Amino acid sequence: MQTEYIGELFWDSDTDPATFARGPGKEALLFPGAPLHGKSPENSIVMGIIDSGVSSSHPQLAGYLKDSRDFGGDGPEDTLGHGTAVALVALFGQGQAHPPIALLSAKVTDPFGNIREDAVVEAIDWVAAQGAKIVNLSLGFRGSREKYAALCSAIARHSQIFFVAAAGNYGPDVSVFPAACGCSNVVSVGATDEHGNRAEYSGRGTVNAPGNVTLLQEWAYYFENAQALARSGRLQEARLEYERSIAAQSNAESEFQLGLIDLNENKQEAAVNRFREAIRLSPDFAQAHEMLGASLFILGDYQDAEKSLRDSLALYPEDAASVSNRARARFNLGQTLACLGRSDEARIELEAVKALVPDYPRIDEVLHSMIL
Repeated sequence: MQTEYIGELFWDSDTDPATFARGPGKEALLFPGAPLHGKSPENSIVMGIIDSGVSSSHPQLAGYLKDSRDFGGDGPEDTLGHGTAVALVALFGQGQAHPPIALLSAKVTDPFGNIREDAVVEAIDWVAAQGAKIVNLSLGFRGSREKYAALCSAIARHSQIFFVAAAGNYGPDVSVFPAACGCSNVVSVGATDEHGNRAEYSGRGTVNAPGNVTLLQEWAYYFENAQALARSGRLQEARLEYERSIAAQSNAESEFQLGLIDLNENKQEAAVNRFREAIRLSPDFAQAHEMLGASLFILGDYQDAEKSLRDSLALYPEDAASVSNRARARFNLGQTLACLGRSDEARIELEAVKALVPDYPRIDEVLHSMIL
């Protein structure tokens, strides 16, 4: 029998959970650093996700999804995205690449994200019957314990299961159930702010954890993987990931990084093409203009190099964070002007470098050579 009380999904107050949806024509958002196409190992711990469903085709979740059941009347697939995001955090939020977890997805929402108490009670009994040892409930009902006695009783009678429930987004003085049921097998989770303190909007939790979750579009997922590989010096593996990023979606960031790898390998013409494509995709990409100028300088195309370097200087902001970039671009511009025979202009740029960064590498040597 349906109850009159409607529950809701809880998420960080500044984040729209619909952005995590993967429905027809929508791409899957990915958890950064977690592998694709993993699967539950043998003897995994069974975890129930009682939420808006979990996408059965998500490339990071499909291999972990043991079973799905609908209790909201809208079919088991996640059309809101909330449950899929919650499952990603539950699986990979502790930093394990291959977590020993198998997921049960119990969908309790209607198409608009509304939740009935009886649907949650049925879902709890189902995941318990399927062997769940941990159950996540990023949802809740505002009111009193008397009003939600059936929900609290359902949790209490499955004392062998550890329940994790959201404390809600209505501040510390609003009780949200099942987090506020007071059962010994429930831990309520509040949200923290950027300083690690309980966020003002959060309910009171037994524990508090970061409320913001950053999931990535496919191109950004491959880009982040490539960046990690590049930082560790594995440039050829990084190149493949940047190329996967571009295959997923054309993006200036990956084109630029491939240009840097080409420069590192003395492939200046290839680098020029990469930097030009990055600029085409993102015309205000100051560093792409700068590195295009540097590449053209190496190729001896000083006139085009001058233009690109001046474009970069026009785009770099005049702030402390950009000092090193502006100094480097001015140094390269000074060298370019010197090669064009415009010594007075070159000296002006190099003296500007000295003013920005007094100990800039070779600046005294180059200025001295120009005076001679």
